[in-house]
Amino acid sequence: MKVNKTISIDLKTLNEMLKYCNKANLTFSGLIAKMWEVFSKYCD
Repeated sequence: MKVNKTISIDLKTLNEMLKYCNKANLTFSGLIAKMWEVFSKYCD
């Protein structure tokens, strides 16, 4: 499990994710679930 890739996600990416969540009207737990889904792909 390579944690570095997860940590190196930049602020721009996080900002895009927040914009996406606002559009999709996701709850905070929905955001966490989505982030985990994305991270688990990179941390295989």
